[in-house]
Amino acid sequence: MPGSQFDLLTSKESQSQWRALMKELANLPPTLIHGDVHEDQFFVRSRSELEITGLIDWGTAAIGNPVFDFNFGEWGVDIWRYRTHFRRFRQVMWGEYLAARNINLSTVEGLHVFYTLQELYCAATRGRASPVYGSREEEKEAVLHRLLDVSM
Repeated sequence: MPGSQFDLLTSKESQSQWRALMKELANLPPTLIHGDVHEDQFFVRSRSELEITGLIDWGTAAIGNPVFDFNFGEWGVDIWRYRTHFRRFRQVMWGEYLAARNINLSTVEGLHVFYTLQELYCAATRGRASPVYGSREEEKEAVLHRLLDVSM
């Protein structure tokens, strides 16, 4: 995609910053992870307050990097309607998680970049059109625009 905006994605400075963020995420302390978190796994006391009271189906639990559990890949197609809210959701969710575990990250934005890059990879390698975005090209373009929003 031509244009100076997309040059931000490939600049040496951006690549260096993103590599540092990814290294930081890779070095998060291992913890108990669920391994299959999605919307059908939560018990919620109040829909208006979204007070989560439990999480079921721990058959894939393991010790691993917490980044694995905070991925929307298992959430089904309907979650993608809310993709414009993913950044805020991740900021709040990770802010609470990191505070509870007393872990400091240089920025929570690195998590959003990681997950967005993962989504871009999935869009680029999937062989069919997305029910949310349409064609693979439309999906890749939408994910790239989200990356640009992080970069600017």
